[in-house]
Amino acid sequence: NLHAKGLLYALGAALLWGASTVAGRILLQRATPAVAPFWRFGFGLGTLSALVLVAQVPINAETLSTPPVLLALGYLSSVTGVIPMISYYAGMSRTPATVVTIIELLYPVSAVIINTVFLDTPFSVVQMGAGAILLLAITMISL
Repeated sequence: NLHAKGLLYALGAALLWGASTVAGRILLQRATPAVAPFWRFGFGLGTLSALVLVAQVPINAETLSTPPVLLALGYLSSVTGVIPMISYYAGMSRTPATVVTIIELLYPVSAVIINTVFLDTPFSVVQMGAGAILLLAITMISL
């Protein structure tokens, strides 16, 4: 069933996100904050490449290599990827793990709020329920 498959993908993504955060925190004990995103993106690209190969997803290299697509990919990977991730790891290197955990939990809630405020995307019942559960979890962790 497609709904169950989506839930499994979401759970897998959450587990991988958490694992990469923990691995990044451990890496910061030995490396600078600028090196951690390199490894996070490197392992992410390797994993994505393996999944694309296993799933036999067709890739149109001719389309991907056009200047507008390369410009868009460069913009997305730097402005929404590498630059914020370097800032994130710089902050994580100076912040206690408990605070980092709380901030990590606020990320999806803030993304939904930003979508609603700036992109006029209405809240769904599922988003409100999930947001309430996350805020409850954050409160319980804080206490």
